[in-house]
Amino acid sequence: MFRLADVARTIDPENSAALLNDLRNWFARGVLHYTVDPAEGVEPDQPASKPGSPGLLSRHRVIQVAITVHLVRLGLPPKEAAHIAGSFSDVSTPPRLPGMLFPRGETVLAVWRRGAGPFERRVLNPDPRETARDLSFRVAGSAGLPPALITINCGDLLRSLEPLIGPSPAYPV
Repeated sequence: MFRLADVARTIDPENSAALLNDLRNWFARGVLHYTVDPAEGVEPDQPASKPGSPGLLSRHRVIQVAITVHLVRLGLPPKEAAHIAGSFSDVSTPPRLPGMLFPRGETVLAVWRRGAGPFERRVLNPDPRETARDLSFRVAGSAGLPPALITINCGDLLRSLEPLIGPSPAYPV
């Protein structure tokens, strides 16, 4: 379990105080939530036992927080960014388990928007030869190419969090 201050220091060591304030605000406003009864394969968090005391975050919540921070810095509203981040941290994409990388190859969280519509997202396991345009075609389906596509390399993100949360657990054999 991880303290919010440690999470902020790991994500942004140079601006951890400002980030910690943002994270506290997001939890207070319900942008991010402590998950006490999670879906299968997701660790529970430990909310604060009394007002003013710190809660503790699970590995899954730390990952969601980190992705949320990156998406907000790219211009997404915090609540939408947190919802999108949860699609990697708390939801499986078989054969990928929640908060874990695909067993082979890269794991990418793709985010896009068509016009003023809602943000869409998908966790992908791209072929190493795929280009950004290939990914755009893959997420577009029959609706046409999105004009912009944000991709987060989840492997790089998890490696950046290793000093705090440790390496990703191995898949069961």
